[in-house]
Amino acid sequence: MPEYYQGPNNSAKLKAVTLTLLASATILVTWRISWRLWKKVIGLPDYLLIVGLSLSICLAGFNLDPYFRWGYGYHKDDLPPEIQKALTPKICFWLNQVFFKATAGVIKLSICTIYMNIFSKPVLLSTKIARYANFALMGVIIAYYTGGTLVSTFQCNPIRKAWQGDIDGTCIDNTKFRVANAYINSFTSVLLVLIPFPALLSTGHRTKEIWQFLFLIALGLAHTACAVVRVVMIYVPNEGAATDPHWYNTTPNTLAMAEIFTAVIVSTIMTMRPCFQVVFSGIATTVTSTSRTRRTRMDSSGAMTSTASQIRRADRQGFSKIGTAKTEVLNIELQSRDRSTEELFVPGRHTSTKHENV
Repeated sequence: MPEYYQGPNNSAKLKAVTLTLLASATILVTWRISWRLWKKVIGLPDYLLIVGLSLSICLAGFNLDPYFRWGYGYHKDDLPPEIQKALTPKICFWLNQVFFKATAGVIKLSICTIYMNIFSKPVLLSTKIARYANFALMGVIIAYYTGGTLVSTFQCNPIRKAWQGDIDGTCIDNTKFRVANAYINSFTSVLLVLIPFPALLSTGHRTKEIWQFLFLIALGLAHTACAVVRVVMIYVPNEGAATDPHWYNTTPNTLAMAEIFTAVIVSTIMTMRPCFQVVFSGIATTVTSTSRTRRTRMDSSGAMTSTASQIRRADRQGFSKIGTAKTEVLNIELQSRDRSTEELFVPGRHTSTKHENV
């Protein structure tokens, strides 16, 4: 059917954003799950993330199919009548509403369960407050996104009126529902970023791992920004959307895809600090090893004198002590590198010297 399409097309941005973020999210989730399976620390946040990724893949399919096969991205007047009247893209966008809310709810719940594990043994008042605030947010997320998914599913009576507007029946005011959803979506996104900061910044031991974790949480602002932009766009006139949705809905749909996949990516990397540590440490080790090899070659070319040999023999014992100290520091670093994100914030763990395997 694409051979019948003619005229300008604005679908490239939606296809590029969706496919790029989909591939990135899939790679990161696969990496995280594989790592945590290997370390035997897989838990509820990971299971929820797998469900969230699966739902987001379906969501991407419902968005891409109309743009690849049914002329979305072209002006409506440039499409043949049979394509304009096709029900398949309308069903896809009905499913898009349902799966968007379900995906957003599952992904946000995955983040909340990470916080639940981190604040499982509160000691400080700020930690207790964060724990109860997180439970409250979990309740809001479960209640709203479950309700929102059901409302989107049964928005019309009969249900098929959602994609067959010419049959008898009634539907909710989708415009008002979309506005309410945008605000609640933005509000919960902001809270997900803010909740852990006061508790983690008030700890007496702000280790490097805590700062790294807070940085990964702060990346959630990218998702929050997408949600806020979608709220703003509600108030930007889009008069052509009613008469020419094939063309004018491309930008809102692109932002929706960016928002949901950014949420998947952010929720994935929040517990991937050990994975990144291993990669960066491996790069640093390779660079250091190369540098040492070059220095050794320079020394063997004639720079080693008898005086240098005497100095090395005299300081051999001192170097041995320094080497022992460096080994101890390295062991501690390896301990924190391999430790799962949830384990880093359990009371008393930051002072332990026992090797962790998770």
